[in-house]
Amino acid sequence: MLGNPDDRLRVGRAIVLPSGFQGGPCFMQRQYLDAMTVVARHGKPDLFVTFTCNPTWPEIAQNLEFRQKAEHRPDLVCSVFLDDVVIKQVYGVVLNYHYVIVFQKRGLPHAHMVVTFVDDERIRDVEHVDQIVSAVLPDQNEQPRLYELTVRPCRKPLAPCMHEGVCGKGYPKPFRNDTVLARGGNGRPEYKRPDDGRYGMHGDFRITNQRVVPYNGYALAKYQTHINFEVVGSLASIKYLYKYVSKGADYATIVEEPDAGADGGPPGGRVNVDEVQSYLDCRYVSSMEAAWRLLEFKMHDRSHSVMVLPVHLPGGNYVVVDDWEDEGRMEDRLEARSKLEAWFALNGDDADARRFKYAEIPEHFVWERREGGLLASACTDIEGARLRCGSIGPSG
Repeated sequence: MLGNPDDRLRVGRAIVLPSGFQGGPCFMQRQYLDAMTVVARHGKPDLFVTFTCNPTWPEIAQNLEFRQKAEHRPDLVCSVFLDDVVIKQVYGVVLNYHYVIVFQKRGLPHAHMVVTFVDDERIRDVEHVDQIVSAVLPDQNEQPRLYELTVRPCRKPLAPCMHEGVCGKGYPKPFRNDTVLARGGNGRPEYKRPDDGRYGMHGDFRITNQRVVPYNGYALAKYQTHINFEVVGSLASIKYLYKYVSKGADYATIVEEPDAGADGGPPGGRVNVDEVQSYLDCRYVSSMEAAWRLLEFKMHDRSHSVMVLPVHLPGGNYVVVDDWEDEGRMEDRLEARSKLEAWFALNGDDADARRFKYAEIPEHFVWERREGGLLASACTDIEGARLRCGSIGPSG
């Protein structure tokens, strides 16, 4: 927001999209909190994969009719996508995953995926890193196709990542004989880039290991598209990583507000926040995204579900009633105990339950919603669920 920094702006009327609305700010914030809950249980992730669809794939090109292009068949483009990481588990046995699908301005689907491996296959040393991720030019004679895909420099002086002629991503990188994990504050590893004399030519442009974007040889050779592998080096980068995955679409709005002090009122003014109108004004749906949604493909998915447990003051719990319900049924719902109140009651009745924290109770007990209480149950299939607490303000 542009304006005089001395103006005391206050939030006026606020209209928010509910957390159940996909793509809204509350929904994306909930995705982030749920992801961090899984991290708290399983530890830091191992891989961050960025993957873009290639419209020249044979599965797409061979099914196009005469003079058709990929943008004319969004149903084909959306039906061909990545499955090696999660389904085939080529790089290791997956403990949990979280991915989100976004769409580029040109319409192609773009995936961000965060993966955590089981304990025996976690990425802990540089030898394991070098097996999955490489920043070295492949041998032109032994791997000619992979070499051709790697020797493709970014030479766009007007690209958004360029700042006064300098690459914002830090290329060219310095030569390095060995991979170093968690170097610096951002926790990103620095991959091996030896000064071995190997180089490639793209036109008149000389490319060395300093300009190689980290890649996985198997994935790049198979999909022949933009697919970037990054190893999560330390805990320092986890929050940024999941916020990046859950940031949603990029958009900006400009609103002209009258000067609140012009009519003799107090200096500064109120700014109304209307997430519904902002969503309608800024949303752009390409044909690819429309086909993706019509085919009922998931825009977000993760391996583990997360239950949000309410935390509230006495009499401040949420109660949802329908207009068609009679007064007697409404009163029963209003008098029913919340999950937090039922937990307090359970601690008074069951001494064995007192050794579990609030967030651990659903792993050992289930709620009997008809009675508004907790009922002991032999919960054995709990590996796919994780719990976190969500607060409700005093005003409800």
